[in-house]
Amino acid sequence: AGGRAYGYRPILGRPGELEVVEREAEVVRRIFDAYSAGRTPRDLAGDLNRDGIAPSRGTRCNGSTINVNAQRGVGLLFNELYVGRIIWNKVRMVKNPDTGK
Repeated sequence: AGGRAYGYRPILGRPGELEVVEREAEVVRRIFDAYSAGRTPRDLAGDLNRDGIAPSRGTRCNGSTINVNAQRGVGLLFNELYVGRIIWNKVRMVKNPDTGK
């Protein structure tokens, strides 16, 4: 499924193109700077909550908001968009021929 990457929004009428939401981009830079300095995802989430910064979905951040799953490479810290890569069709759904699910 996925969703909108924090710090970006789609440009209407221009499929696949994004524009920076500067207020959110500042938060993304803050997260990367703090993580690089040794802060944990849990600490970062606490800082964001204390400062009243809500995630793109929901009302409060937690550690998994920042780092969903390091082994699978998902979460804000692992979003390839933040290093300049736009990935299409990363996940492929395949139906089981026996069950149709």
